[in-house]
Amino acid sequence: MLNQKIKKILSKNLSLILGFLIPLVIMALYAVYRNMAPFGNNTILTVDLGQQYIDFFAYFRRAILQHPSSIFYSFSNGLGNEMIGTWAYYLMSPLNLILLFFSNDNLSIGVLFLLLIKIGLSGFTFSVLIKKLKLTKSWLISSSFATAYALNGWMVANNLNIIWLDAMILLPLIVLGLSQLLKNKHSALFIISYTAMLIINYYMAYMITIFIILLTIYYLAVNAKSIKEAATKLLRLLINGIISVGLAAFILFPVFYSLLNSKGQGFSSKLNFKFEYPILDIVTKLTPGSFNFDQMPNGLPNIFVSSMILMLFLLFFINRTFSKRLRFATFIMTIFLILSACFEPLNLFWHAFQFPIWYPYRFSFVICFWLIMVALTSLNHIRSINLTQKGLWIMIIILLAMIGYTCLRISKYNYLKWYTVTIEGLMILASLIVLITPFRKEKWFNAGVFLLVIFGIATNLFLSLDNISYLSNVEYRGYVTKLNQVTTNLHAKSSNQLFRINKDFSRTKNDPFNFGFNGASLFSSVMNPQMSNLIGNLGQPNGDGVIEYSSGTMVSDALLSMNYHIARPLTASVDVPGIREFPERYDQAAYKYQNNVAGFSLYKNQYALPMLFSASKQAITSQATSADPIQYQSELWSNLTGNQSVRRNLFSNRNFDNVKYNNVTKHNQLTGTIFNKVNPLKPASLELEFKPQTNDSYYLTLGTEMQNSKCDLFVNGNQLSLSPESNSIKVINIANQSKDKVVDVKIQFKKSSLWLQNFTLYQLNNSLFKQTDRQLQAGSIKVTSPNSRRVNAIIDTNNSKSVVASSIPYSKGWHAKVNGKNHPLTKWDNYFIAIKTGKGKQNIQLSYWPPFLNLGILVSVLTLLILLVQTRFKKLRK
Repeated sequence: MLNQKIKKILSKNLSLILGFLIPLVIMALYAVYRNMAPFGNNTILTVDLGQQYIDFFAYFRRAILQHPSSIFYSFSNGLGNEMIGTWAYYLMSPLNLILLFFSNDNLSIGVLFLLLIKIGLSGFTFSVLIKKLKLTKSWLISSSFATAYALNGWMVANNLNIIWLDAMILLPLIVLGLSQLLKNKHSALFIISYTAMLIINYYMAYMITIFIILLTIYYLAVNAKSIKEAATKLLRLLINGIISVGLAAFILFPVFYSLLNSKGQGFSSKLNFKFEYPILDIVTKLTPGSFNFDQMPNGLPNIFVSSMILMLFLLFFINRTFSKRLRFATFIMTIFLILSACFEPLNLFWHAFQFPIWYPYRFSFVICFWLIMVALTSLNHIRSINLTQKGLWIMIIILLAMIGYTCLRISKYNYLKWYTVTIEGLMILASLIVLITPFRKEKWFNAGVFLLVIFGIATNLFLSLDNISYLSNVEYRGYVTKLNQVTTNLHAKSSNQLFRINKDFSRTKNDPFNFGFNGASLFSSVMNPQMSNLIGNLGQPNGDGVIEYSSGTMVSDALLSMNYHIARPLTASVDVPGIREFPERYDQAAYKYQNNVAGFSLYKNQYALPMLFSASKQAITSQATSADPIQYQSELWSNLTGNQSVRRNLFSNRNFDNVKYNNVTKHNQLTGTIFNKVNPLKPASLELEFKPQTNDSYYLTLGTEMQNSKCDLFVNGNQLSLSPESNSIKVINIANQSKDKVVDVKIQFKKSSLWLQNFTLYQLNNSLFKQTDRQLQAGSIKVTSPNSRRVNAIIDTNNSKSVVASSIPYSKGWHAKVNGKNHPLTKWDNYFIAIKTGKGKQNIQLSYWPPFLNLGILVSVLTLLILLVQTRFKKLRK
């Protein structure tokens, strides 16, 4: 009896089960084929998934399991920042809870399982949409179209952007809820699914909102019998949308504030009314395998949905079973979506008026959804197509023209290959045979459609992802295992202390998130631009959403409270896979060696200022303005100490003693000069040397033109790793404790010319630095942090030091108490927290709470209460 019930349930829900399993299995088979852990020695990690998201997921585990206070604020977030914006953009998917069952070194396996579940659920929800709207009775058709949706071209290209995939899961449910709402049925599904989308990822929710509005206009254009009916339905949609926003207010309100300080500052005010590529080129993306690495930065929209679905979509417009009104509305909607994918103003509109940095046309998943839904509608009336219809032959001509045009563009796009175009042609031919055969037995016809759709989707997935390389499991696990030992050792002996850690290596810029320490590097789409500007001003690599503290000075280390320095293993016997080296810090020898852990050397920086310290009043009345990072640091240090001579004497210019030109034109000046090769076909280099007269630290500044794609830099024969493109002048340390020793600097050209922009050698006055550092550290200073959003400090101040400065970024979320009483905050250098205090012993307490979070919670609770009362009232009336 029980078995019969189970069989009945399985039979009744077969399309839903297969809609979940088939796309999941296809992706799992690909994972096995590519030897992804746990099936082999590779991982699913690549590009942003391996360089950004995996570290946020490690933070997610730590925040949930160990440090819940870091949900609101984290000092791992660059120099320290609120976390609500990060959660809302990266981490709010409830499916991320799967990752709690995987250790940090096995997190790549957890991410693969997470991806498989998201793909399966995408197919499942699309199957639910098909079933509820009664679009087909065939489980073969339903499961194949669900697979086409779950593994469409957008999903294949963006599976590494796993944070966006919840949009694929929720879109069918939102559309189903919209359908019920517009038909005056229950609105509960729409409210629940749309609210979930707003909470999980507001960015993708924005795109879905546009699509919802378009679908509503489309529906009303086809079905509304009067303007009054259309207005009523639009009003109902608006009210339910507002309800969803109200329910999600607890996350949306603080996120909106966060956006004003991050992504919201990047709106493009200039619109170029132009096509971003020849509009016909979009047909090349209908070929299997039409995605590779080169398509990630600035490729075309990924809209592959299989040849069978493409043909069914085209057949819709020649099938006279559908009214002219319906076909015209469908045509207009299609044209708008296509124009959105190539006309710059529309593309910007879909992306909230911000040009995407990599992964263009992020909204194209709605185009795939549209193509599949129209094709499915067309399939339901396929028997109405007559072979003699002229439209059918026109469609065939269009298909032949598309293939011909694709062949002509093979030399333009490297993702196009003759064999992939041939495969596309054969799939179109096979689809034609299945669709127009006069002896259509439903069973065999459905099987033919199923096989061709599944084959097309699977072929595109395998061919496309074979163009992508993945991080090996050895690289990820090896690095994580080693560095975990180092950071665990450091945390164990510095509990509750607040400081930052510097390294001369990394795997990613988000290492602080992965290993739970405070650093000054970050890769995040919601990073505060002011933080990027500050790090750039200090001479460190920075860019849009990227900062990397990779080559600081003793002064910047002290300013940013870099209490510890971790140096990479220098012996070949210690293997650390996946390590990325920074320029060597010769001045690390000035710090106190602590111990060796897992091959890494740990140094204590005795010059690092506490996170809160006594400073001169000048810190809050003056601001550093120099564009030169060395001069900028001198100004900061001078303002903190109140000593004007520091500005002039902390660093001094130093000339090179000798310059040798190897196949390079000679000039009397180095800085700002463009050097050209004499013979463009031969190697060229500049060899410079100087002999320090002191044991001070020496630093070299390099302009933005001096990067690893244009030159190699060697110091005493050792190559220094130059960072990629940066928005700022960079500072690197090239000597320390080198009195009377010749220091050789060699610049090897990679191009025919090289601009030595901002190329200047500086000498740090070590004795002046140490003297003023002792002045700033004078008195009793004790700084602790009982959790991630609280900082306690006990500081003794005197008349000349009536300001407490900090290296904590200022935010309206921070609140201060001094000796138990509320106290206002101010800024120094227009960025860091400062507090005006009196003399004597000061007990300072800083606490953080996200702005607008309380208001958001209040609105969400009130909205929920109103909904509950309204629902109860309706039940009583019935």
